[in-house]
Amino acid sequence: MEEIQRGDSGAAQLRMEIVEGIPVLPHSDQVKPLARGFVSAGAVPPNVALDAYHIAFAAIHQMDYLLTWNQKHLDNFDLRLRIEDIIRSQGWTPAKVVTPERLLEEPT
Repeated sequence: MEEIQRGDSGAAQLRMEIVEGIPVLPHSDQVKPLARGFVSAGAVPPNVALDAYHIAFAAIHQMDYLLTWNQKHLDNFDLRLRIEDIIRSQGWTPAKVVTPERLLEEPT
């Protein structure tokens, strides 16, 4: 929620309206160590540590998908393999990271 409120106030308001009614995942004490593990392992660059939290929240809350347009860090094949290994080593199942376009193409 904090992230979508940043930047241009008009665009931020539009983003807030778009997500209105979508449940917000509750904080879990397990998210922070997992997210920090991605950064310390070099799977997520420190300057985009917030991305690590998105991935960790999705894993901890057992989300099937993590929807993103961020193909530099979140939907990056090489980084994804490292991230998924870390998630599995902690006993969690990684969410499938997809762009909106790919999600719409997923077979049902």
